[in-house]
This record gives sequence, C-alpha cells and structure tokens, in this order.
Amino acid sequence: MTILTKYLMKKCNQKTSQISQLQRALNIQLQVSSAGFDWPTWHGAFEKVVEETHEVKAELEAAVQNNRKIDEELGDLLFAVVNVVRHQKANPDQLLKAASDKFEQRYQHTVHYIKEQGLTMEEASEAQMEAGWQYAKQQESNERNT
Repeated sequence: MTILTKYLMKKCNQKTSQISQLQRALNIQLQVSSAGFDWPTWHGAFEKVVEETHEVKAELEAAVQNNRKIDEELGDLLFAVVNVVRHQKANPDQLLKAASDKFEQRYQHTVHYIKEQGLTMEEASEAQMEAGWQYAKQQESNERNT
C-alpha cells in the first residue's frame, strides 16, 4: 500500500460532513481496493464509465423520464469517474477545481469576445458563442506559450 493510499484511508475516518462527496467516493474506493475489490488497471474502470454513460443516455432518452432514475445513473457515472481518477493516482477535488477554474477563465474570454462583437451573451447565437469559446481556447493556448 502506497503512502498516499495510507494517508487517504486514514482520512476515511473523518466524519463525512467534513469531506467533499468526491473525496468520500475516493475514500470508499480506496477501502474496497485495499480489500482486493478493484479493477487491475484503469481500463476496467474506464469501461465502467462508458457503461454508466450509456445508462445515463438511455434514461435521458426514455419516453417517460424518471428523475429519480436519472439522478441515480448520474451519481453512478460520477462514482465511476472518480474510480478512473483514483487509478491515475489523482485527487478528484483538485481535478474538478482545475476544470472549474479553466471553465471560468474560458467563459470570461468568451464574454469578452462576444462584447467585442457588440453583443451580450443573451443576444449571441449559439454559433457566435461557439466562436467565442474557440477564441477563449486560443487565448488560453497563447497565455500558456508566453
């Protein structure tokens, strides 16, 4: 067992109200993995994400939508994604923070782009917003390369 695994398992003893639900999912997965209930590689965990994605899609496409079932499948999908994250020895909270930060930055660039077109986000078409998003990604790339 790695030092990271031991540390994270120790954190399992925290009250669940003190940790994020992403961290709780990671802790549960670390516990069951230490007991041998695990995919041998990330491939199995990733295939579970694909399976759960199909299940979410099926529920969303159902003629009569059942919100409880949709929520359940979305939760299963999140749990499966955390398992892939664990296999990569990453922290789901840190990854989600980084993704949220990146999204916010791109959105700010998109708003700037739309304003330069003389529009508000509410007035912009889907195509104009997509162009703004591509502009934002290019700005991000430029900032990384400077």
